[in-house]
Amino acid sequence: MGYGLLNERDARTPASTTRVRPRAGLPASLAALVVILASCGGQAAASPSAQASATASATATTEPTATATAEPTPTEAPSATTSAAACTSQPATSASQGWTELSGRDGDYRFSRPADWTDLGAGVTIATNVSVSPHTFAQTGVGADAKINVDAVRSADTITLISAWALKGVTSGTSRLFADELAWLKTQPQLKTVGDDTLQACIDGTPARGFSSAWTVVNGDKVLFIYVAQRNGTMYEIQMTTDDTAQTSTLDEAFRTWKWTAPATSGTPGNVDDQLAATKFAAFGTAAELDQSGDHPNPATFKSVFPAKSDRIYLIYELDDGVADTVDFSWKREGVEFVHKSYDYTDKTGFAWSWLTADPSTGLFRVGNYEVTATLKKAGDSITVPFKVE
Repeated sequence: MGYGLLNERDARTPASTTRVRPRAGLPASLAALVVILASCGGQAAASPSAQASATASATATTEPTATATAEPTPTEAPSATTSAAACTSQPATSASQGWTELSGRDGDYRFSRPADWTDLGAGVTIATNVSVSPHTFAQTGVGADAKINVDAVRSADTITLISAWALKGVTSGTSRLFADELAWLKTQPQLKTVGDDTLQACIDGTPARGFSSAWTVVNGDKVLFIYVAQRNGTMYEIQMTTDDTAQTSTLDEAFRTWKWTAPATSGTPGNVDDQLAATKFAAFGTAAELDQSGDHPNPATFKSVFPAKSDRIYLIYELDDGVADTVDFSWKREGVEFVHKSYDYTDKTGFAWSWLTADPSTGLFRVGNYEVTATLKKAGDSITVPFKVE
């Protein structure tokens, strides 16, 4: 396995490589999915429990060598959006005039539903540990008995149900979150087929990703649309279960009426989230340590402030599944580039990393404001994260 070494002092280092972790299978002992469906009596019913497991092993590979120039010439790094609102929501139409507004039980959001629909959410809860993937559940740190409050509304003809819920403590960006949840849901025996897994929605300025699917449940086959998004460290999932696919227009209008009750927090990982959602990067962050215990980067280790006496500062990144590209890196301190390197990322790479080392003459990093920008050469996608040394 190769190694990645970038000298923070002047970047005059020998040729170096980036370390990578190969892709592996899904985590073992996958828990059961809970799909919210309305029975004829108006109560929530959960799909039958099921477990599945998968294991895989692979040998780590070494990326090709990338040579640093003796005296890197500062260049202008590609720009990347850092806006907390990475998409533009469509305004509500006349279709929702006269609809009834619903306030989320956890106080995070509100949205409207047709006036003749029934609100079922007052008594609906689901078990957290069987409602999200094991990877997502582990991030929250909650116990096995934790519950999620569900907001659910049902059409007058009982054919269609829309539900939404929030789960705090989720650090994965929307792209990584969607990939994890979709992979886990595909293991559930009730899932018959996945239709379109490229669905996107803009929920009051926050990008969401979704997919359509067909499920076998106790009261007959259903079409299910599931969207997920992460905002300010909270996961949001919105589902629509129906026999009538024409009802997607109702879901679209509900998204147009959606309003967050708290503003996006400026300067938080939510900004990186928006970049992840808009690019082919699935994870991107700086860390003082490298956690190789999982198949994906551990966002819980990401940080943006480092002491000058740090041993290393890692840049840990992952591309979306199936993406292979050359990743071009520009490291800057106080706006001036001091390292510029490129590494190849294959479609068999799980995730990869490189790192900075301190000035060897002092054993310290220079104090100041830093940023690293990564750009995919073929795709053109670009992402930037700032960090500070103090």
